[in-house]
Amino acid sequence: MLHLQPPAGIPIQFRQLAKIIGLGFSKAPCAESFLARVRTDMAVRHCYLLSSGRAALVVGLRALAQVDPANRTEVIMPAYTCFTVAASIVRSGLTIRLVDIDPSTLDYDYGEFAKIDFARVLAIIGCNMFGILSDWPRLRQIAQDRQIYLIDDAAQSMGGRLAGQASGTLGDIGFYSLGRGKNMTAYGGGILLTDDDNLAKLIEGHVAGFKDSGVLAAAGIMAKLILYSLFLRPWLYWLPASLPFLGLGETEFEPEFDLSLLGTVQACAASVIYDHLAEFGKIRATNARKIATAIAGLDQYSIPGLKQDDLPNYLRLPVLMPNRLERDRAIIELKKIGIVASHMYPSTISRISGIGEYLVCNRVDYPGAQQVVDCLLALPIHPYMTDSDINKMVAYLRGKR
Repeated sequence: MLHLQPPAGIPIQFRQLAKIIGLGFSKAPCAESFLARVRTDMAVRHCYLLSSGRAALVVGLRALAQVDPANRTEVIMPAYTCFTVAASIVRSGLTIRLVDIDPSTLDYDYGEFAKIDFARVLAIIGCNMFGILSDWPRLRQIAQDRQIYLIDDAAQSMGGRLAGQASGTLGDIGFYSLGRGKNMTAYGGGILLTDDDNLAKLIEGHVAGFKDSGVLAAAGIMAKLILYSLFLRPWLYWLPASLPFLGLGETEFEPEFDLSLLGTVQACAASVIYDHLAEFGKIRATNARKIATAIAGLDQYSIPGLKQDDLPNYLRLPVLMPNRLERDRAIIELKKIGIVASHMYPSTISRISGIGEYLVCNRVDYPGAQQVVDCLLALPIHPYMTDSDINKMVAYLRGKR
């Protein structure tokens, strides 16, 4: 298969790579100018550039724990989301309290909050899965009623807005990921945001001792950006996809990871690629609408978050299949026609090997989250997707009736 559409990603053109290299050699203040733009566009007072989204979450959690007078140690998170969220809580020295999700929204099953003892809860994380914004008015009310903090995990929703307010700024703290496959990438990196001046002082205390990754790492990142730009293209993606040791698409629970500042090359890359955030969002929305319109009326599929009058800022298009067998078969058959679809995360958070000691309760079964693990098919809608690719994908899905 010499034409293979990757599951996610954004185009980085050679002229953009040249601009990134030029900015790096000129020693332009990329980090400062990029942060100034983010602060203005997102209408937030404080932003910090870190080595990853998970590093941003760790720093934010440590600041929240430091300011909390009750010494609370539990963080509420969904039973289905990226494993790095759980790893970040563990890295912060806190414990995890899981709440099941509603498969139709990929947000919390809010009925479960009535069963929770909030006495030791520090914060709730809203995860905005696939760019579908969580029910933030409801989350705010829960947080206000219990006097706990709210964290906006916008790793998958950068560029989205709720009533004009930017995703990432909907909690006491928020963060973006600049990793591969996100709404924009610098081949790694994260942004931590807050409007709270007191939290900002604590965050600054934590990052004051951080360093960036250094010259050798910067050269490595530049090489990876060039390779990413080249091999993400559908006529070349088959090559990295055929090399299992690269671990493309794999999700692991690794609480030990680097905490540092964003490197210079990545800051330059972020400043260049940020120009295209809205453009890429519009392309994904167009592609998502084409697919959703074609399959939404079929009884065997449901599309979480889909509303006729308000399409989410989808990162990938999530489709719930009837069962695991059909989902797995769809992944195989779509790859045969040149499209890499994904099942996303391989288990619920509660079933991650070795996580038990970090969970507040011994509950293992989360039926809503398990349904998503078994049935979710994540379809690519990135800018490299063509009408021909979309038509092939839709034809396969419609042919399964």
